[in-house]
Amino acid sequence: MKVLIDRIQGWFGVDYLDAKDDFYEKAKIRLLFRVAFMAFFTLLFSLPATYLIHPTAGLISGFALILILFVPHLLKQTQSVSLTGKFTLLISFLIVFNVHLVFNKPDALGVGAWYIVIILCASFILGRNWGVWYTVASALAIFLLVGLKYYEINLYDADFEFQIDQSPAVLLSTPFHTILPIFLIYLVVLEFLKSKSSIDNHMKKMMSKQKMLNKKLEQSELKYRKFIEEADDLIYVINGKGKFSYVNPTFERICGYSLKELKKMNSSFLVHEDYRAAQSRFYLKQIKNQVPVTYYEFPVYTKKMKLIWIGQKVQMNFKNGKMLRALCIARDITKRKATEQELIETKEAAIKASRAKAQFLSSMSHEIRTPMNAVVGMTHLLLEDNPRPDQVDNLKTLRFSSENLVTIINDILDFSKIESGKMDFEEVDFNLKYIASSIHHALSGSALDKGLKLQLKYDSAMPEFVKGDPVRLSQVLTNLVGNAIKFTSEGHIVTQVSLKSSDEKELEIEISVLDTGIGIPETKLSSIFDNFTQASSNTTRKYGGTGLGLAISKQLVELQGGTINVESIEGKGSRFYFKMKFKRSDQNDKQPDDIHFENKNSVHSLKGVKVLLAEDNKINQVVAGKFLSKWGVEMDIAENGEEALKMVQAKEYNLVLMDLQMPVLDGFEATKMIRNLGGKYSTLPIIALTASAVLEIHEEAMSAGMDDFVTKPFDPKLLNSKIHAYGMVNTSTIA
Repeated sequence: MKVLIDRIQGWFGVDYLDAKDDFYEKAKIRLLFRVAFMAFFTLLFSLPATYLIHPTAGLISGFALILILFVPHLLKQTQSVSLTGKFTLLISFLIVFNVHLVFNKPDALGVGAWYIVIILCASFILGRNWGVWYTVASALAIFLLVGLKYYEINLYDADFEFQIDQSPAVLLSTPFHTILPIFLIYLVVLEFLKSKSSIDNHMKKMMSKQKMLNKKLEQSELKYRKFIEEADDLIYVINGKGKFSYVNPTFERICGYSLKELKKMNSSFLVHEDYRAAQSRFYLKQIKNQVPVTYYEFPVYTKKMKLIWIGQKVQMNFKNGKMLRALCIARDITKRKATEQELIETKEAAIKASRAKAQFLSSMSHEIRTPMNAVVGMTHLLLEDNPRPDQVDNLKTLRFSSENLVTIINDILDFSKIESGKMDFEEVDFNLKYIASSIHHALSGSALDKGLKLQLKYDSAMPEFVKGDPVRLSQVLTNLVGNAIKFTSEGHIVTQVSLKSSDEKELEIEISVLDTGIGIPETKLSSIFDNFTQASSNTTRKYGGTGLGLAISKQLVELQGGTINVESIEGKGSRFYFKMKFKRSDQNDKQPDDIHFENKNSVHSLKGVKVLLAEDNKINQVVAGKFLSKWGVEMDIAENGEEALKMVQAKEYNLVLMDLQMPVLDGFEATKMIRNLGGKYSTLPIIALTASAVLEIHEEAMSAGMDDFVTKPFDPKLLNSKIHAYGMVNTSTIA
């Protein structure tokens, strides 16, 4: 029978539920199909007799038969044993009641057996409440049938009595009223016993597995407890009230407190009083924002009042917006903090040293340049005053030495600025072709003195205007061309400006300087751009210089994202070249917008220009006075800034040459006061005449209201050009 039922279950396609791991579900499924199976056959064999008694009763039984067939389908669709069980047991109840109602001859064994089956199945499948419901319904059904029999009432109004010889259907249906329910009871009880046995076995397995899990858990707890207790970190738990609820031995050892002592105090008690408020705000913010994990560093006191730093990681557990507990893992970071403090102090000391160095260089620059101004100026004047032929060589040597000394000072200052990280770069539109031509023109005199041919080749594909830093580009190019002239005795020097690549936004440009000079040994090529490095030991003695020029050029190029290289053959010449990227410029004018001095070698007549020279140094007054008088300038001298302020108000001047460092009132304050006078004084040209070459000083001068600056020792031709550019324009205004 079991095999037959299992096959029928498989035929209806419900065997897929047998794959479930829950054996309770499997037992319920089997009972459902057995009850449905018995009910179906009971109804099937009772159907002929039921139909003979009354056709309506037969139709009701036939409809119930069809409903029973839907039990497998219902289970497959709903996959709910409870819902299918309700449907199955309800139909079974109605079948039993309908059959016995038709026959109206309820025998206690058959009716009772059926209802007991339904009650047991309801209790097992649907639970105790449904079992009680079926018990009450079954009792009422039995009382109704007995009452109908007692009063000889037939609900179907069938006037029909069974005769065994005339009604073989009764013989066929009787066993299914009595035998099948009893057999079904046997199956149900057997299922209960099997289920109980399965439960017992399952419970034994579960208990065995639980014991193994408990043992593993205990081992794991011992392992992790040992790990926590032997950990180098401080591990502790703080409850929602901020009290310690657990600390590991490391915490007790480092802080000196036992757990019993710590439970009596708030966790913030150990924190250094200067950091307590900040720490409290930090963790209140963590609680407010419901952040699970944070890290914070702060100092704490040990029991012996020793101050240590800890880095604390806190994982908080929250419930209803409140902190239940916090698991904290901290590490003693006192040594690291001490190292950080040492680094900070070292950095501050380095910054102070750098500032002191910059201040020293600025002061030394000023102090050296002031007398150098007299040396360079007087040398130029002597060379221009038609010296005797036997004096010319001596004066040229003096000029070379003084100019070389100025170059050394400039190199050291530039190197200092790059080293301190104070080198800033502009991004402005400028005429690259004009700058390259100007540098060649400015250095052409030195090349002609040595009989060298100086050439400039400019790529026709190159736009004239680009966007970048023209000052730093000029510095690099002047350095390379100047070096080429310095180290070349005969032949030529060629500067090539080429376009390597371009797109809508950028241009990659290569600028190379080729000479036929002394060249560089192959062993020195790799170090030629290093600080204070020259090709040979006698180069400095023979040609002068510091060995910083190329190092500065390299850093200026690389700080702007470019590269610089050299190719050289000793005794035949060198080729220095650098590549840089410039942004495209929108400017198309053929001449730059700002004032430029196209020919520094030319000297303009400045007759009629009235200049006020604010200068406290007597030697500088003499040197500047000689040049200005030679150019036809009408000059007055102010000993300090206060005198300059009074004199510009007492007399009309085309231009003021303002020294920056003067007694009583310095050049910065004097310039600001002149500008504050308003009117014509707001546009009066003021050129700073300073011995300081530090960039910050130049910027301060411009922010004070000065129009331009000339660095001492000044190039007479450059000063002449600037006075001509500013003073001559203002001459017509005064007139």
